[in-house]
Amino acid sequence: MVPIYIISMAIAFSFYFGGAQVFFWYKYLIAFLWAISYLGVCVFKNRKIKGNSATIIKIYVYPLLMIMAWSLFIFIFHAPSGANTGNITRMVSNILYLILAITSAISTTYFFGKKVIKYSVWAILISILANLIYCIHLYGMGVFLQYLPQAALSTDFPFGSVLYNFASCIEVQDATLATGFYILYFVLFDEEDNFRTKMMYIIILLICSYLGFKRTEFIAVLFTGIVMWLIKESQIDISLMIKVIGIILLIFSFGYICIVKWDVFQIIVDKIGADVTGRQNVYRNLAKYYEISPIYIGKGFTFVDKTMYDTTGFAAHNTIVRMYAELGFIPFIIWIIWYIMNIPLKILNKFGRKNTLIVMTSTLYLFLTYCIGNSMNFYCIQYSFILITVATMNNNEKSRYRKVKFKI
Repeated sequence: MVPIYIISMAIAFSFYFGGAQVFFWYKYLIAFLWAISYLGVCVFKNRKIKGNSATIIKIYVYPLLMIMAWSLFIFIFHAPSGANTGNITRMVSNILYLILAITSAISTTYFFGKKVIKYSVWAILISILANLIYCIHLYGMGVFLQYLPQAALSTDFPFGSVLYNFASCIEVQDATLATGFYILYFVLFDEEDNFRTKMMYIIILLICSYLGFKRTEFIAVLFTGIVMWLIKESQIDISLMIKVIGIILLIFSFGYICIVKWDVFQIIVDKIGADVTGRQNVYRNLAKYYEISPIYIGKGFTFVDKTMYDTTGFAAHNTIVRMYAELGFIPFIIWIIWYIMNIPLKILNKFGRKNTLIVMTSTLYLFLTYCIGNSMNFYCIQYSFILITVATMNNNEKSRYRKVKFKI
């Protein structure tokens, strides 16, 4: 069953292949089959889902259902200009995909326990290597060898050059950004493997990360790693740190929203001389879709992202600002507080300090990738975000359920 998992997830983790986007229904189908393989049986046989699976579903699926309900309200009673049934179907399909990422992670953990983390690393490696081999086939080994020492400078390649086209071909986005979760886990929390095993997985992940180099990931891993290491090694009350981080992120998010709205982003970019690959133009367009006001209602989940892509060919490339534009002022605050504060506090009360630190680490990294990308749209990222949380809190749920059944 392990080879089936690795191969199927290598396919599901592939967002781009050879520079072309992989069909979404592949991911939907694979995630759906893994989800029903365990959770479907639970519902069919026991009429309910129990244990830690039920806990994870409640705390992670509930906000998605609330987002869907709120968006339906907006589309029906306060529809933005240009809204149609296509926006509703896109919103529902995106919510279902996020739910499938959660439920498939729970199901695969049931079958493989904590080892599913390592199996997922191999799936990511296969996904990235398969794309690499195909790109080398298209452009030749010479171009790859020329690209290899310059991967971190890929944004500086002249537009339309061979190196630029090869970098675009090799960029898979989803799996590359997802490696950050696993790097942080093996560096900060893997206390079971010996040094050699741990280093082997870290090196594999660093290679995968470098091949499709993303500055967003590098900065997010570095920042998250330092912050969480300091918290992990300190004796500070963890519940206090959750609240402090939550408040800081909330203030930062609203500051970021204002920066984009008032076009200060362009000034900052010019000041530091950063190459943001045209994001300042994308954000200038994004700013047209929202207002900064306590009574701002929002446009509905996925409306802004879909409309921008349909009209300009570029999605929002900023999940934080996009979620504000789509959810509205008050729901956006609730969304931030739920993920950054409410979920870690629930995990702390139920599972203890170590599991809470893992959840905080994954959540902080995820939200940092949200600052300058579309990572909410990527299956591998959303799946890995939940997977590490579930796998580390529940090493062998399968055997535990057998024990419960035996006692009954």
